[in-house]
Amino acid sequence: MQASGYYDKNKLGVKFAVIVDFDVLRDKNDFRNLLEEMSVTKENLDELIKIREEIQKEVESINPSQQLENIVDAISRLKDDVSRFCGTSDPAKNTSEIRKRLNKILENSSPWRKYKDEGYLALKESQGDFLRLNEMCKQYGIFIVPYGELESWLIPYGIDKTSNKSNWIVTALTKLPEISTDRTKPLWEFITDIHGYLLR
Repeated sequence: MQASGYYDKNKLGVKFAVIVDFDVLRDKNDFRNLLEEMSVTKENLDELIKIREEIQKEVESINPSQQLENIVDAISRLKDDVSRFCGTSDPAKNTSEIRKRLNKILENSSPWRKYKDEGYLALKESQGDFLRLNEMCKQYGIFIVPYGELESWLIPYGIDKTSNKSNWIVTALTKLPEISTDRTKPLWEFITDIHGYLLR
């Protein structure tokens, strides 16, 4: 479930949990909305917001000059590549390709990119903060994928990440029955935690 468009917990009629990627912590307002939708108490909500801000400080502590230099270098390389991938006479196709590459440059230049891939393990000073935040969120049915994105966990099982989320979920659901349960693996520990919450 994405970090927006939540269901009313009280009106849905059944107990449910929310699974979100690590970068749910990226936006303060989105995170607050999620906490409120999941009926987090005012005291705990305030504490969770403060912890999130500490994590955000570390994530976004990248040197702005270095970040700008990285973007300029990437755009320069793109400029050198244009003559190669614009070899067709189809302007619409060429424009689409350039847009894709520019979007990729912006995505990769975000200080959250590394954490989107690696999750809390990429943190140096705030790992303990995340673990505390994560445990508190679990009590309210909010399960943050600690290692980045949910898709990352299934790569070892032959299910690669893709930009097409719809195709990925179809492939994942098809192959999941073939995956042996191993409660010592992070994926199954995560599922066990969700199962335990729902049965509580």
